[in-house]
Amino acid sequence: MADTQSLPMPRTSRGLRTRQRLLDAAEQVFGRDRFHGASIVDITREAGVAQGTFYLYFPSKEALFVELVRTMGHDMRRRLHEAAAGVADRAQAEVTGGDADEPQLAAHIPRRFPRNGAVGGHHQV
Repeated sequence: MADTQSLPMPRTSRGLRTRQRLLDAAEQVFGRDRFHGASIVDITREAGVAQGTFYLYFPSKEALFVELVRTMGHDMRRRLHEAAAGVADRAQAEVTGGDADEPQLAAHIPRRFPRNGAVGGHHQV
């Protein structure tokens, strides 16, 4: 089984930007080609970095995917919190935060992957 642990965060602003470029490229490539169709070559090409650079930031494609899902989940939770911030009580916050058709919330949810329900041959939940 591949190592899914990310390597330590870069210490320089350049390293942080390169790591983010890899995550952004992975989001595009995984969204287009799905996990099994995506390759490290495709991701590094999309990011505009050398293939060897990938391994300075992630030990495997699986580790990159795990980190991408983690950061996207964090981003979504932050956006849900922001969308529900002006709501008076918890019950209304749950309605606002849980209803993707709510215009206030919909503006905060990224539309990163196709909404046709298919992700890598499986249905989205």
